[in-house]
Amino acid sequence: ARSPEADNSVVKEKMFSLTRRVLGVRVPVSTVGPSRSFSRSKFVCQTTGKDFDDLGDFSISEATRSKLDGLTEEEVAKKKSLVQVTANVGDRSVVCFGGVSDMKTTRWYTDVTVEEVPENDMWTVCLDGRMMITRTEKGFYLPTKEVAMLVASDWDAQEGLVSYATLPLMSMACRAIDDVATFRNYNHKETMDIFSLDHACFRHKPGSAARAKQEELLTPITNWFEETTGLRLDVTTKLLQNHRIRTLDTIEAFLYSLPDYAFIYLFCLVGSCRSFVLALALWHGKIDAPTALACVRLEEDVQIVDNGFVEGAHDYHTTLNHVDLLSPTLLLRACGVAPPTLESLAAFGDTTDLLHARARAEYEKEYENKKKWLEIHESHAAERTGEGENLEEVSVLTGRDAFVKRLADVEAKWKIQDQWFIERKAAKQKEEEEQN
Repeated sequence: ARSPEADNSVVKEKMFSLTRRVLGVRVPVSTVGPSRSFSRSKFVCQTTGKDFDDLGDFSISEATRSKLDGLTEEEVAKKKSLVQVTANVGDRSVVCFGGVSDMKTTRWYTDVTVEEVPENDMWTVCLDGRMMITRTEKGFYLPTKEVAMLVASDWDAQEGLVSYATLPLMSMACRAIDDVATFRNYNHKETMDIFSLDHACFRHKPGSAARAKQEELLTPITNWFEETTGLRLDVTTKLLQNHRIRTLDTIEAFLYSLPDYAFIYLFCLVGSCRSFVLALALWHGKIDAPTALACVRLEEDVQIVDNGFVEGAHDYHTTLNHVDLLSPTLLLRACGVAPPTLESLAAFGDTTDLLHARARAEYEKEYENKKKWLEIHESHAAERTGEGENLEEVSVLTGRDAFVKRLADVEAKWKIQDQWFIERKAAKQKEEEEQN
């Protein structure tokens, strides 16, 4: 929808309608959510009946205006949904491009304060004495005073227009509250997937410029990781790394042990670094943000030496990378959770057995839930068969057969998983014997 070359009139029309609906302006906007997308932003709006064409006070960026030169009025009208438009409505300013916006509003608050919440022993940030809520209308509770102070600094630094793109700590704190219940298992798997392709463990071919930079920047970090955690890494020229089972299981057990907020902060940092090893080094303070940035952008910096630096692209992405690295690092160091060490990881004991027990507990919970629903459907079927109805027909109509099948599927799935853990434990013992 953003591309002038895109031949998709339906999508363009939908995006244009979205732009009309917001710019056209059923405002003043009282509340705007932190999201930058119209579809996820929350508005408390007041209809004024104005149409997009009646706005009057709108401006077009010079770059976009140059693309419109030489076009007829009809052609310009067709491209309105692709034009970056700034509409001033009262004291609100909305910047749109093809239906995606960075909502900005003038600073409506004076004081930013941090207050303790005695009911749950947590902290919150208040604007003019009023506690904020998240985009899903949950209470904005933070684990420590230090985290609350960091988020408050985000809001206190806003001058003139408040741009949600410049509130990275606030955005991450909201994500830890809103998304973790739904997405933690998915994010956990994604973190382990990143570790199996860890940027710090990959090496280019010997003799290349990139390999020399890797030996200078990454090798000391991977050596430090092995000494600090007692876990062996597979540093290789292959894209997919084959880390030891003990290493994988210990990291997975550590991730499960983290509280929700610390897990989300670490997950964001791992994603920004493309490396669990670099994320841990930042959390420990082994490296600072500029060093981590040099590690993350290592290949791109090598390419810049050969092919040149592009202003407006490389510098912009470098700034974004810097923010993405610093924000979760600051929150992790302030949240009160200690980074993993050799002693704390050793306290887990046999992590393969620990993960096996956890998987069994989840299976038993799922089995009991399915069994409960089956009993309900069986009672319904018994009532209807007692009234003279056919048992087979009743089983289908009440959904009893479907739940019998689901219960059998859960049992079969657990048998496979149980056998997998037994084989994994044997492979782990064999690995340790070979290492000794």
